[in-house]
Amino acid sequence: MRFAVRVCFPNAESNEAIRTGKMGEALGAFVQKWRPEAVYFYLSHGKRGATFFVNMDDASQMPVLVEPFFMGLNAEVEVAPAMSLDDLKKGLAALENDMKR
Repeated sequence: MRFAVRVCFPNAESNEAIRTGKMGEALGAFVQKWRPEAVYFYLSHGKRGATFFVNMDDASQMPVLVEPFFMGLNAEVEVAPAMSLDDLKKGLAALENDMKR
């Protein structure tokens, strides 16, 4: 199942992680392991932010997904299910069928 993984990096810790190369290593390792379908970087409330769209087969993968950001970069992480347009169309069709019953 596809999930949006939103990460917000605190400024002091991410400044140091960039200086030492730890940020690039952490992001590279995450991308290599999870092979996100898309990745976006931006500012979020005055902090560095990123959203990764990844697939997880099982909820037990959650610790492996988020802990490197918590432990390694002191980041805030949110994970939410995400749909593509095709997923939404399929869901709306199923809803329409359920409403006809």
